[in-house]
Amino acid sequence: MANMSSIPPEYAPIIRNIEEHHGHLLATRYVTAAGAVIALFETVTSFPDELDLIWKGRQGFERTVFLVHRHIVLIGLFCAVQTGLAAVSICLMDGLVTLEVWQLWDCNWKMMRWMLSAFILQSVTTLGFLGGTVKTILGTPGGFTYTDAIQSCNLGVAPRLMAGSWASGIAFEVFILACIILNVLDRPRASHVRLTRLLLRDGCAYFIGVIALRTVNMVIAITSPPSAFFITTFGTWAVVTTLVNHLIINQCRERQRLRASVFLKGDLARIPSAALVSETYEMTVAEPANVYVQTTVSTHTDVTTDAFPYMI
Repeated sequence: MANMSSIPPEYAPIIRNIEEHHGHLLATRYVTAAGAVIALFETVTSFPDELDLIWKGRQGFERTVFLVHRHIVLIGLFCAVQTGLAAVSICLMDGLVTLEVWQLWDCNWKMMRWMLSAFILQSVTTLGFLGGTVKTILGTPGGFTYTDAIQSCNLGVAPRLMAGSWASGIAFEVFILACIILNVLDRPRASHVRLTRLLLRDGCAYFIGVIALRTVNMVIAITSPPSAFFITTFGTWAVVTTLVNHLIINQCRERQRLRASVFLKGDLARIPSAALVSETYEMTVAEPANVYVQTTVSTHTDVTTDAFPYMI
């Protein structure tokens, strides 16, 4: 802390401003570094599960999205290109959660249309507010400046539009959480009880964490000075990414267990042959001249049809 008594009065506000900027800069660095450590630790400790459940699992859309999302946060945090990648990562993360909840609805396309509409609206709104934020910073004189005293670039204006991006994300998470609760109340299923319970457990942790962190970021975006604008942003990104990765891996593990328990094809390619269930029915067929013939019909059902056709 500078000795303010030895500083000319006209320079005191400048010194206080520099000290405030420096404190916020250090806080941003430490929180971002903590987020990077959390993301890296989660990636390393869960890699065996990732290798077994994802890389050795079947190929598909969700698998690709998961792998891109899982590693994009590390690229962004360690290569210092967070802003653009964070926006992409948030959209991918919300898409993964939407797919998981859709599976809980037995791939109901009517429900998917509602969730997809909400996802598109949220993504467009988030990107729109982010674009408005960038435009505000670049379009305002002194909106982004370099301070020699602390050797850092700093915001000269607080882009309050960013709060809209966080608010749209909160609204989307509340909608998806409502879809999960509605599913549990309206569509109980004995075969997926454990899968549902896991999604509720991990999903509740995810939604509580995401809504809380996004609320904190929204409040900071509304009330904080420009220098404190990004203190929690990238740390939040890393923590939320960790939560959604944990959610997806746990769901994949349980789906693999369910596939194995009913002899379904899927991740377990080592199952040697299709399992057939045979059933016999007796039918009475009307023939001409009012003659009735009784016959036996046998059916063979291939139970290798996957109960989770769109998931890892």
